[in-house]
Amino acid sequence: ETWINRDDRRRGSVTAYIDFDTPDLTAVMDGRSKGFSRWCNFVQGWKLKWDDPLRIVMASGLDFSIDLSNGRYKSWFWKGPDGTADIYAKITLNGTPVPLPAPILLLGTGLVGLVGLRRKKISQ
Repeated sequence: ETWINRDDRRRGSVTAYIDFDTPDLTAVMDGRSKGFSRWCNFVQGWKLKWDDPLRIVMASGLDFSIDLSNGRYKSWFWKGPDGTADIYAKITLNGTPVPLPAPILLLGTGLVGLVGLRRKKISQ
């Protein structure tokens, strides 16, 4: 097609297949695309919106999210469906900090001990 037609103005589904070599993992993320046309078809293009970030939790405990950026293409004097836009992936490692009570307690008692030694030397 060389123009955005009525059928292109309905939201269509888009699927991204995400494939990792290490770890061996394949995931799917869905989105929606919709064409637009304005000013007697002189301005045309499309918008792409991805669903919420894809969260992956592996058996090993690895937990991360993949968020794909939304895309948009707009052109004056529409040239056809060859318009492209860059889509970026943001990968976020999810996790909560693991509290380390023993090292914190050890550090705290060490600092208290240093303060005590300092006071003892000053008082002598």
